[in-house]
This record gives sequence, C-alpha cells and structure tokens, in this order.
Amino acid sequence: MTCYDLDAGKATINVTAEDIRVKVSGNDLSNGYLAEKIVSGTNITVTELNDGGVETLQISSGGASILYNAETSGVFDGAVLSVNGGDNTKFDVSLGTAQIVDPTVIPVAIPTAVTIPQTLAITITNLASSELTYVLATSGGSITQQIVPPSAEQLRTRIFLGKLNHANNTNLSSVVNNPTLAVGVSSGLEDLMRNGIGIINATPIFPSAGTLLNINVSSGILWNIGSNYTVDKLNPHQNTFAAYDSSVRAFPYLLSDGSIDTPLTNNVRPSTYESATGVTSAVPSLKWTNQRIYATITGSIVMMYGQTTYNSKGLALEGLSGENHVLPALLSSGDNILIGLITLVENITDLNNTTDAVFQNASKFGEFAKGGVSVTATTLQGAYNNSIPTAEILTDVTNAALTIRNGTGLADTALIYEGKNEAGTTTFSVDGNGDIVGNLIANNFASTQWGTTASNVSLANGAIANGFTFFVPANKVASGTTSWDEYNLAFGIDLTISGTNGSIVINFGPVTGVEFSETLTFSGTLDATVEQWVIDNKALALSGGSARLLYNGGATMRFCSNETVCNSVATTLPTGDMGSTRINPFTGVNAAAIDHILVPYAGKPYEGQRLQHTFRVNFGIATAQPQTLALSLRRFEDDSIIGSEMKVQRDQDVEGNQFNFITYTSGATDPFVSGGFYFALRNDSGTSVDINGAVGIYLGTTYQRPTNF
Repeated sequence: MTCYDLDAGKATINVTAEDIRVKVSGNDLSNGYLAEKIVSGTNITVTELNDGGVETLQISSGGASILYNAETSGVFDGAVLSVNGGDNTKFDVSLGTAQIVDPTVIPVAIPTAVTIPQTLAITITNLASSELTYVLATSGGSITQQIVPPSAEQLRTRIFLGKLNHANNTNLSSVVNNPTLAVGVSSGLEDLMRNGIGIINATPIFPSAGTLLNINVSSGILWNIGSNYTVDKLNPHQNTFAAYDSSVRAFPYLLSDGSIDTPLTNNVRPSTYESATGVTSAVPSLKWTNQRIYATITGSIVMMYGQTTYNSKGLALEGLSGENHVLPALLSSGDNILIGLITLVENITDLNNTTDAVFQNASKFGEFAKGGVSVTATTLQGAYNNSIPTAEILTDVTNAALTIRNGTGLADTALIYEGKNEAGTTTFSVDGNGDIVGNLIANNFASTQWGTTASNVSLANGAIANGFTFFVPANKVASGTTSWDEYNLAFGIDLTISGTNGSIVINFGPVTGVEFSETLTFSGTLDATVEQWVIDNKALALSGGSARLLYNGGATMRFCSNETVCNSVATTLPTGDMGSTRINPFTGVNAAAIDHILVPYAGKPYEGQRLQHTFRVNFGIATAQPQTLALSLRRFEDDSIIGSEMKVQRDQDVEGNQFNFITYTSGATDPFVSGGFYFALRNDSGTSVDINGAVGIYLGTTYQRPTNF
C-alpha cells in the first residue's frame, strides 16, 4: 500500500493479513475477524449475512418472542380461560405468551420464553369433588390443575392463569382470569395480594335497604390483582362495580358447604337460617339472625344466611363478637369481598324499618371487627326497649348470678331494689339486708278440705273403713281449700290373678287413644310372676293407659287413675288355668271407688322442695259401750302403715273423734307421689260399730320455701 506525505513525499507501507483483523482491546492476545469476536449468548443468535458479498452480522433473539429482562414469572399476552362453548363441564385456554424467571440465578435472573398453545375442551379434574380449580402453566406450556392456591414457589416456577368456579360439582359456572403478569409486578406483591389482602374495596361500595325486602349496593371500585387484565392491560387491577339493585338482578344465597340455596332471589330471606352445614331451617318466631353480603369481582352480589339465632336485636348485634361464621371455599378464595351485614328479625317485611333491621358496613379490606360491635343505650330503658321480644338476662356457670350490691357509705337498711305499679306507687322493695317489704305473690302453705255427714254407716268387726270412700268431689270445702294448690280425690281398683300355668292378657285404657294390652305369662310362682309383670309395665301403663300400676302384694296389682280407666281394667285370652278377680278392697264392689289421694309433684312450682304435711281427720262413732279401734295413715300401694296406729275409743257419751298426723313428701319418688295415701279405721273390737255424724279430712302442706304460683 502506497501513502503520500506533503512534506516527505511518497512512501510505501506494507499491510499484512493480521492488519485487517481486530482486537477487543489493547490487552487482547489475538486478532480476529469481527464475526469471530461477537459471541452469542443464551437465546441470542448471531448470523452472518450475504457471505462473499457485502457481508453484515444480524443479532436476534433465539425465542418465539422478545423477552424482557423482568424479575417475574407470568403472562405477557393471551392465555385467557373461558367456559367451553359446547360443553360447560370443560374449559378452554387461548394462545398466550409468557415467561418463567428463575430468581435463583445471581446476579441476573434469566427469563425462559414460554408459549402457551390454544387448548380446547379441557376436562376439569376435580369437578365433582371440589368447588374451585386453580389453573397454571408449566415452562413447557402444559396446563396443570390443582384444588389449592398456588404456593409461593409455584408462582415463580410456573405461570398462574386463573380459577374455575364449579361449586355445584356439576358444571363450570364461571372463570376468574387474574393471571400473574410478567411485567410490572413483583413476586412479593403477588404473594401479599393473593394470599394476604385479597380484594380491596378501594372506592367503597356499601349495601343499603331497597324497596321492602330488596337490597341495593352502591357503585365503586374493587381492586384485585390481575382481575381487569382481560379488559384493560393499562389498568389490570381495578374493576368498576356498577350500582346493584336486587329488584332488577336476582342474587344467590350460598351455604357453608358451597351449595346454592336455589332458586336465585330478588329479596332478602329473613325467615331462613343455616341450622347445620348445608341445611336450611325456618328461623323461630321473632328470633334474629346476622346475614352477610358479599360483592364479587364480576359485579354481582352473594349473600349468606345467619348460622345462629338470637332472642333479640341487642343479643344478635352483641353476638357478632362470638360468631364463628363458616365460609365456603368460593367466598374465601379472594375473588369476593364482604361489604356488609344485616341484623334482622324473622318476620320483617321492610328492610327500611330500622327497628327490625340494622345494616352495618365492612371495612375496605372486607373485615368486620368482632369486638367492635356495640349497641348504645344511654339508659336502662333504652336497653330494655332493645330487648325484643323478651327482656331477660341469661346467667351461666362462668358468670354466675346477677348481683345488685349496696353502695359504699349506705346502710344495709337502704333499698337496693323496688317494684312499682302502673301509678308509680312502690309495691315492694328489698334492702341490703335482704329484707323484703311489700305484697309478694308467694305462698308457703296450701290446704285442701273435704266434709260430709255419715248416717250410721256400719263397720263390721275385722273390717277397715277407708276415710276417702265417704267423699265425692262435690264434698270439697271451698273455705278450707287454697286456689293456688289443691289435691284431688283419686279412684282405685284391685286385680288379683289366679292360676298355676298359662297366660292371660291384661287390658285397660284411656277414654281416647290406644288401649293398654299386655300379656302376663306364668313363670315360677304366681306372686313373683305378678310382681315382675308390674315392674315391667309400670312406665307403659302410665304413658299408654293413663294409670299408675302398683304391686299390692301376693298376686294382686292395684290401679290408680280416674273412674273410667279403673273400670276399664279387664283380662282376656286366658290359657292354662289362669284367671282373675277385680274388686275394690275398701267397698267390696267390682267397681272403681274414690279411695286415696296422690300428691301432685312433677311440674309444680315446688318441684324439688321437701313438703311437710299436717293432716286432720275427724269422724263420729255412734255412742255405745266403750270399744277400742285403730286409726292409721297408710300408703296406697301396699297398705303399709306410716308411723303407727292411733287408738280410737267408742264412747257411750260422745260421738266425735279427731286426730292429727304430721308427715312429709321427700321428693319425686316419694310413695305419696308415686302411689298416694289414705286413712284407715280398723275395727278389731269384737263387735260392729256405726260411723255417724260429721266426717272430715283436712290436708295442710307447708313448702320448704315461699313459692310463687
């Protein structure tokens, strides 16, 4: 090669092959052609063009699309989920481009291009067994399904596309396209939004009463990551919630098992609650519940029934702090948000009636502070007015009794409680000592009295007179009988079984209903057979035949009931040599007779108390030569004597005799309750006597404590 210098003139320079090669820097140990010095990296291609002509080098990416040096695995475009048009039990995925970024590569995470092919009619793996399916794509573009939310690791090693809703386990009801985006979203924010915060009620929407039982929801903005991606990629997270009017758009009630209480409804249903998982029941009359209102990211609402009933509005509002409301998976998946609650009474007809319905708004994060619910009552009257339908304080084991305590500096003679009538006059009061002043409607005693006149009723030697056989119900003395608690005369009849083998059917029954009919079969000895039969049939006789069945000893059973039932006692279908005899032992007649008293106990205001009785018996014995008889108080079941007999004297001058007994009823199983009692005058004087003149019985009862009837 020849060069020219203007001063020096022409000069010649020799150029070798090495002079047309290049070095990367002055430290480069060797020269090389440009194509040799440019080395392609991962997913980069260097191509020499127009070989032998005017050559150029082309540098291009080796993947299907241009990759961004982003830190997030996710979707660039497409990969939209949809319900298959021909089969709503399957779903489709559109063509999409995405990338997976391996964050473990340091210092620069290298993205891997992923092409997600269009795939149609994909079978939902857990359609029949789960409410939700989460859809992801692998680095190879394959579609995977799972029933649990993707883990933090899966959000980085796979591509999350969205969710499939199939709560009815029959078909795909809807899809939620909220994929992980590859651009502009950090994985940390993704974790927080998907697994922590969820939907945000950004420009808050709140429920309110509509017309009658309709419900309105205001318009606003719901924020959820990726939820608006398919509509506006420049605003991928915000969804506009249009104002909602349930009179125009029906809504579902979702149960805790994920099922829908069909059909959809335009009205709130105040008279229904979820009494058990997936089970609806009628709210009891005048009870209250707390219903929940959810907004969906797709612009509709879902409601849930209350799962607890309350006696009043105040208790329902207060009860929110302790409710453990069970949500279905659909409402806890992050695509729906609690926007409010309605506390309402079961018979409400208009949600605008603030006496019967209370609307409360949830926070912008869909939360409702359990401890933050309160009912303001500036006076006790306000608290009372809020206690619908009944004003009561229900005590429990933990909190024990309600206490009204005398204040410091006051003598215990000061009043701590008082009651007034309508006119405002104090009618009773209680002081700090517990002394009660006023007219309390409580009783500590009761009495019943019968009286009649006998005219020379003969009592043979060796016979016993039952005092109650002298009376009929009309003989009750009003002045000696208390209205709040009184005793009544009862009828009795005996049935004695005979025989040494075989069986016999014993029948009796109420005026209406199913007749008692049970077979007695001879076994061992007759007495033991009868006793065991009575034991086996006591409960059935009382419930099915309305009679108390008692064992009187030997082969005799005794019945205690009303006259009709006692007279219905009979035997049928005897086998072997079995037989029976029916008679009232006190009258000697085959017919029921008044012969005892039962102490009523179960269900009475004094149930659980010990009762003390004072009985007075008076009668006359026609005058004659002195003779000695015996009077006793006896148990009706087996004629056993309570205490001992009292000596009775026939006198030649005075007819009248009067005796007092003191006894008790100990409880529900006392013989006076289970079988009753009677008074027996036994004549073993060697001659007959005549009962004549006034005959009376007075039964007085004192309660263990003052009792309110």
